[in-house]
Amino acid sequence: WILLYCQHYRENEANGQLDNVQSNLSENLQQVEKLDNRIESSEQELAEQESKITELKNSINQIEEELNSVTEKYDKQVELFKKRMVAIYMAGDTQYLDVLLKSRSLTDFISSYYIISQLTDIDENLLNDLETKKKAISLSKQKLENEKKEMATILENQTRTTRTLQKTKKKNERIIE
Repeated sequence: WILLYCQHYRENEANGQLDNVQSNLSENLQQVEKLDNRIESSEQELAEQESKITELKNSINQIEEELNSVTEKYDKQVELFKKRMVAIYMAGDTQYLDVLLKSRSLTDFISSYYIISQLTDIDENLLNDLETKKKAISLSKQKLENEKKEMATILENQTRTTRTLQKTKKKNERIIE
């Protein structure tokens, strides 16, 4: 009977140890599963960030090209406008009036008036166009700045996510071992 009792005691002790090992194994498997989910989530986040970075790089390049083109056109128009203003200044204020007063006939007067009207319209359009291009340049520069800031933020997040991913993988490896 004592032998039976000892054997039963050893069985209970072995079953207890087995239950303990199974419980530890179950906990470790759950931890590994959680870590695998974190790893998968981090890798997906990194892929999304990489996609967004590529998108932003393309957008930044496009904005820079457009900005260079618009700035070049703006600079040329500013030079043209400066030359026009110098010519107007050199000719004096009375030039338009002189042209009209020197008309020999009503037809000549109307023709001169029409030409002067066209010139002032061209000058006004040039000024409006310069103002529009100046605003477009300003908006493009702001957009470019915002996208560069967004890219810097994403790069910081990507670095953080990469570090977290590496730590999670190491933790997972330790549990598996």
